[in-house]
Amino acid sequence: MTVFAHRGASRNAPENSLVAFQTALDQGARAIELDVQMTRDRELVVCHDLTLDRTTDQKGFIKDLTLEEVRAADCGSWFHQDFSGQTVPTLQEVFHLVPPSVLINVEVKNHPCHQGIIEESLLELVAREGRQESVLYSSFDHLVLQRLHRLDPEAPIGALFYANILEPWRYLESQGIAPFSLHWAEEYVSRELVQGAQERGVKVFAYTVNQADRARELAGLGLDGIFSDLPGEAGAWLNQDDPG
Repeated sequence: MTVFAHRGASRNAPENSLVAFQTALDQGARAIELDVQMTRDRELVVCHDLTLDRTTDQKGFIKDLTLEEVRAADCGSWFHQDFSGQTVPTLQEVFHLVPPSVLINVEVKNHPCHQGIIEESLLELVAREGRQESVLYSSFDHLVLQRLHRLDPEAPIGALFYANILEPWRYLESQGIAPFSLHWAEEYVSRELVQGAQERGVKVFAYTVNQADRARELAGLGLDGIFSDLPGEAGAWLNQDDPG
């Protein structure tokens, strides 16, 4: 099973920061998940929320701020004073930190004002950095996924869901999206979902799994991977023999 470091090693370091990604790499992570959105001057930055309010010492919607203004925020102190001075990274900085051998799941946090813009910018950056073979695109905004697929039919698409959806592969195909993977809330994962997707060549990844028993239970369903805030520990859970 693939273990994605969810927002980096986000139980050990401030989420979506360079130190969180480095910590995940130090723990042996072979896949990393992060969130991307666009600033007012159309730069791609890594942050989960639409605003800086929760994870930095500044406030405001990222879409209304320039890269310089976003970079002025401290994104580490809220987590612990030891991380004071960490700044919101650009996606390009993450590409320079994380080796191409590590898969990066880029979750697109789209705002309507950037529709059709963020997708093009993202694909251009990935191509410029030569990361086409090591980036997986995901979003809860399926219009984003549709546009990404139309712009680059070879781009691997991961469709995010938080619900029970009947035959999600049919829904996606009807919208012109050929999914590489389904990213499913762990509480809704079922054996039927996993088998139905895999029979069609589609992988299923579950989010967000932070308990050993649940990780092993999901592995028993034949799941392809999980997202975890504890990537190092999650890898160890899945590599342990069943104590029963």
